[in-house]
Amino acid sequence: MAENDSHRHEKPRKRDAFWKNQSWVVGLVESAVDAIIVIDDHGIVGYANPATLSLFGYEEDEILGHNVHMLMPEPYQSAHDQYLANYRETGLKKIIGKGREVIGRRKDGSVFPMHLSISEVKTAHTRLFTGILRDISREKSAEEALRGLTARYEAILSAAPDMIVEVDSNFKHVWMNAAGIAFYGADAIGREPADYFIGPQQTYEMVRPVLESSQETIYVESWQRRKDGEPRLLAWWCRSLQNSEGKVIGALSTARDITRQNRNEQEQVRLLRELTDRNRIISCLYSVGEVIRSSVTDPELFEAVALLIRPACYRPEVTHARIVFDGQRYGEPDFVSSPWGFSSEITVAGRVRGTIDICYQLEDSGSEPRLYMREDRDLIEAIAHTLGETEDRRNAEARVIQASKLASIGELAAGVGHEINNPINGIMNCADILLGTLADGSKERKYAELVRSEADRVAAIVRSLLTFSRQDGGHHSLARLTDIVGAVLSLTRKSIAKANIELTVDVPENLPKVRCRSERIQQVVMNLIINAIHALEEKYPNQDPGKRLSISAAPIQNGATRYLRLTVEDWGTGIHPSYKDRLFEPFFTTKGRDRGTGLGLSVSDGIVKEHDGQITVESELGKFTRFNVDLPVGVEGDASASTLPKFDGRPQLENP
Repeated sequence: MAENDSHRHEKPRKRDAFWKNQSWVVGLVESAVDAIIVIDDHGIVGYANPATLSLFGYEEDEILGHNVHMLMPEPYQSAHDQYLANYRETGLKKIIGKGREVIGRRKDGSVFPMHLSISEVKTAHTRLFTGILRDISREKSAEEALRGLTARYEAILSAAPDMIVEVDSNFKHVWMNAAGIAFYGADAIGREPADYFIGPQQTYEMVRPVLESSQETIYVESWQRRKDGEPRLLAWWCRSLQNSEGKVIGALSTARDITRQNRNEQEQVRLLRELTDRNRIISCLYSVGEVIRSSVTDPELFEAVALLIRPACYRPEVTHARIVFDGQRYGEPDFVSSPWGFSSEITVAGRVRGTIDICYQLEDSGSEPRLYMREDRDLIEAIAHTLGETEDRRNAEARVIQASKLASIGELAAGVGHEINNPINGIMNCADILLGTLADGSKERKYAELVRSEADRVAAIVRSLLTFSRQDGGHHSLARLTDIVGAVLSLTRKSIAKANIELTVDVPENLPKVRCRSERIQQVVMNLIINAIHALEEKYPNQDPGKRLSISAAPIQNGATRYLRLTVEDWGTGIHPSYKDRLFEPFFTTKGRDRGTGLGLSVSDGIVKEHDGQITVESELGKFTRFNVDLPVGVEGDASASTLPKFDGRPQLENP
């Protein structure tokens, strides 16, 4: 007993000692992922952790000491002080100790949904309220997308003329389409099929293997009572329903009223086939939805869906199916076209990006394939439409993510440049001091001169980097193409040499000047050079005489307007003819996800058009690619460009 009493007294002492050391509590709150904010009973903010400042975009001194309603949009902002006053007077708790969804307002005025939970802490002199907030924008967007997808599939199932009924593992109705509600009545959900049986039946015993996963599909006929009391004979095709882990959670069944039909053997076979087909189609659409939710990349999605199509067709044993998207083929590698078949287009954002191709290999076709095509076309068109919508949604999500990543590139380039400038200046100053103390011709002086020369080169690269990343608010000035190309080559020449690429530059210094924003045209040249390097590296992984890159410029005439044409040409992989019309589309790329964003040429096209110019491309697959950038000559252009050839419908290069 004495030993137990000693333990009881020892535990409070340990707990008190634990709480006296509050440094870990501060660290816990400061490092919390969720936003934590503390206010007094008048709404004045006394504490906000770093997550709060990050969530709302304020600095600490901008929020401490201010009323918390600054974080709320109207009408909540105006009403908040009255809420606190009512609580001080009545003591009636409405949201304290509970969690709920509210709307927050950031410093920039944007609003967003968040989850808020409030607790109250009373001290000797005052009382405080602690709020824990979490941004639920992603959750709300995901819920909206899921609701849309669910509504689409429910609409498809509800429109089916046959009854479609889902039961759980306890034989309870959990869902049925409009045809099922029309037969049983709206009160059928939650009830068992046995409530509608007419007479003793073995139906449960016959379909139980479906729920036990020992048999995947079962056909059964059952006399059941319609909602008006009329007995009807229903033909059921029951199929097990499994979750993502493969566990059977119920059954999805299709039924047709066969009371008035001649139930001879031939009719039963026909009904069985039709019900099988409908159940097969429904299962295919359900599986497509599961693939869409689980597939990470487009190739995974199209390959998985392509493999689902053939088994879902009317006669899979004579059917061949494939998906073609952006020139890539998915599905059966031995796909062979035949006179019998059809294609359904996959349309994304109003543009046909691919097709689902179906063909039938038959020795004696007769009129039967027309039946196949009627039965299969609706299913294939539904899948094609769903794939198009999925790609459209994924592209929209990719644009948002990519735009967020690109927003920081300019700041990053400028930041890196400024960080490098300071130590480089120190190196240059130290080299100058050493040069002033070393004798001419000495080995030490040569080393110091080398240090000074290399520091100058690094400084020049940094200046080019800063110029390239700087935005000048739209100011245009006269510039020489030779200076623009030289600035870009100062950043890329090492990469070109490292890739063993033979570089030829022919940009005469006496060319007329162009009126432009130099750093924007540098961005265009940079994008074209990077694309050329990638094409040459792909074609020639190692050193090769054909690994050549050419940059040239010459004046041209287009009607009454004089232009300078800058040409970037490589002898790499070339461009597939089917891609040419889409080269300047945002987010279109032929590179892998780790090597291209699909924005380089789109941005370049926009920049050139902004300067009243145009960018064109010539290419032959496997041989060369030539990009021409035409920019109008500035008003104060060099007179040496006054003699130009006649324009016969296309810009022409001057004779050398």
